[in-house]
Amino acid sequence: MSTDSSVTQVIPPEGGTIELPGFAMVVTFPPGAFSSPNQVTVEATSEQAERDIYPVSFEDTPAAHEIRVVTGAVKPATSIDVDLTVPDSFLASLPGDRTPDLNVRSLSGAEGELHDGYDALPSIFDAQTKLLHAKVPTHGYHEYRMGQGIETVIMIGSRSRIAP
Repeated sequence: MSTDSSVTQVIPPEGGTIELPGFAMVVTFPPGAFSSPNQVTVEATSEQAERDIYPVSFEDTPAAHEIRVVTGAVKPATSIDVDLTVPDSFLASLPGDRTPDLNVRSLSGAEGELHDGYDALPSIFDAQTKLLHAKVPTHGYHEYRMGQGIETVIMIGSRSRIAP
């Protein structure tokens, strides 16, 4: 896995934010997300396996950035807010009837037969500021299979829908 940018900091029980430089991205953990101080890493990554999974969930849909939020051994107790500025290059790649949205990696199936996919998050896109906002629910976090802890993977994408 290639990491393009990464920030690690401790989020206290009172909540906090992590800004990912170079991606105009802010991840906000509200009060109560963790019951004690917890180390969190937010990173922009490029993994071909993720890009291979994404089109299975949303046919003929481009994906831009892959963002990982790794919370170690502790799953957040609340949803988190994700705000980011969508790159001009991604906006230019979208057909006129599509707007960007955020999608979260999901696992489905029974133990031993889990299948990876992506679920669309209700997203709000402001075309003037190019700011994209969504809440990542607690069910968007899963134990990472490579033993790195609990994480969520978020893709900037676009489903076929009419722009507001």
